[in-house]
Amino acid sequence: MPNDVPRGYLAVYVGPELRRFIIPTSYLSDPLFKVLLEKVEEEFGFDHSGALTIPCDAETFKYLIQCMENHRKEQADQSNAAENTSPVEE
Repeated sequence: MPNDVPRGYLAVYVGPELRRFIIPTSYLSDPLFKVLLEKVEEEFGFDHSGALTIPCDAETFKYLIQCMENHRKEQADQSNAAENTSPVEE
């Protein structure tokens, strides 16, 4: 693990230019990220060593990350709204 990657994060390299992104390890369990990794495996396999490389366009990867973040925020907002709902007396 590189020294400049904080605990709980990992470096991934994206696109033909191998742009480096530091992402939370929690993304690995996100359904959208799992689909992305499955597509990468289907098309390119995972028989290489070294860092995680995702061969999609960097702009596409940034869009997917944004979608995951928005989905997480929506889930957190819904969870908070459900917790803050007071029972209604009839």
